[in-house]
Amino acid sequence: MGSPKANVVCPPFLSFRHYDPAMQFFRYEGVKEKLRTRTLTDREALPYLLSMFGFIAVAVVFPLTVGSHLWDRINQGGTILLAILGLLYAYSQNGGANGRDLALKYIVLGEIVVARCSVFSVPVGLVVIWLGNQLSLRDQTMGWYDTVLWLIFQVVAYQRLGRHIADTRG
Repeated sequence: MGSPKANVVCPPFLSFRHYDPAMQFFRYEGVKEKLRTRTLTDREALPYLLSMFGFIAVAVVFPLTVGSHLWDRINQGGTILLAILGLLYAYSQNGGANGRDLALKYIVLGEIVVARCSVFSVPVGLVVIWLGNQLSLRDQTMGWYDTVLWLIFQVVAYQRLGRHIADTRG
């Protein structure tokens, strides 16, 4: 009788063929040894990174839905979706299952990308928000205009991060 995992169809980066049953989210021993010996692969680290994104989303984004309106929810849902897609894009740009040091690159290069994008987007954003106010495209709350601007910022940041991660491949 065949394994039920053999019939699962999913993208290669989420394939259960590479699932390590020893991976445990509550135990340190095995993963610490792999980190110490630098034998933890990006494929093995990806679920941990995705899990951290989930914890952050639950802790930060979802409590904000109380009393929020449609555009707040679209903004929050879009932010979560783009974070997941951005991480998967960075994983692929790092070489997928053959990549190395994704978490390290993601954190270090991600901070630089966000800092650079912020330096550029703050003055541009102020002008675009001012124009939106002058043309009555936005009100005092988070609306479609602000949501679109924020989602565009995120798409650009994740694209730039993926590009810089790709530059680090051996």
